[in-house]
Amino acid sequence: EVADFDPAYGSAREKLETAKDRYKEKLLGEAQAYTEIGDYDSAIGLVEEGLEVLAGDAELKSRLDELQGEQVQYRVDAVLKEAAGYAGQGSYYDALEEVREGLLENAGNGKLEAALKEYSEKYKQDILKKAEEAAGTDENYEAAILVFDSALNTLDGDYAQIEQAIREKREEYVQLQLEKSQRENEESAIVGTWHGVSVAGGDLEIPMDQFLSVSGMPGAAVLIDCQPSGSFH
Repeated sequence: EVADFDPAYGSAREKLETAKDRYKEKLLGEAQAYTEIGDYDSAIGLVEEGLEVLAGDAELKSRLDELQGEQVQYRVDAVLKEAAGYAGQGSYYDALEEVREGLLENAGNGKLEAALKEYSEKYKQDILKKAEEAAGTDENYEAAILVFDSALNTLDGDYAQIEQAIREKREEYVQLQLEKSQRENEESAIVGTWHGVSVAGGDLEIPMDQFLSVSGMPGAAVLIDCQPSGSFH
């Protein structure tokens, strides 16, 4: 220890400051090297150690704040890159999951929230398209409903807005299927071979064979037109 009135005080003080500067320069250089390989945990740990030695150092405090901000951005960019890769393969659900997990660690991040909204819409549109393709031109609504059910099972309550949209569209297909089934039942009820033995008109009734013979159509068949109202012509 050197007293502040000792002539050597100034020299000792200068050496101490020089040692601090060299220590800090070395520490910040090592921290920077860690950031260049994406190891922000180690970089931040080094600066925090430095602050234990040089308590209150303004430069180290500033660099710590910068590193913590860079770490968040690094993680967010990594999540967005991974999600974009899934989306590029058409795996919108995997992209959604990647972003959702990223938000658990970086709540409120604007970039991740925007990505979640984007992939939610793309996933929804993808499901609707697959359902439409499953239904096809032959009105295979049951196949479309299976697409919706599979999506709802996959989402499993994690994406309320998407699930609501899918349920609403699913209900439309359910109604279409019911209408189709009703039409098919009505049609099947009147399909078959009808046999008539006589023709009646007013108070007159004559055998069918005689009616056809008189009409110039012996041995012919009679076409009956069945109307939706239930009447026959």
